[in-house]
Amino acid sequence: MDYEIKRSYYANLAQIELGFYDIRISFGEKKKRIPEITDEDIDVKIIMSPQHAKEFANLLMRNIKHYEEIFGEIKLPPSEDQNRKEI
Repeated sequence: MDYEIKRSYYANLAQIELGFYDIRISFGEKKKRIPEITDEDIDVKIIMSPQHAKEFANLLMRNIKHYEEIFGEIKLPPSEDQNRKEI
């Protein structure tokens, strides 16, 4: 690929907003241990059409599958919902 990468970002959070004509994915780094996502957590927002977002999701899943074939299964920690106890 002959292109120059302008910036790189580390992201450990993603927030998705849906509209009829577009899908917005905000990426950022959660630095504080509070559950709410604030504007200061967000570094970049990607806006794409629903069609492009679906193609991106397919491409990402194919690459994750390939990664797991090489390095083994990616284990996920329990989700926030699984950590909550019913009162």
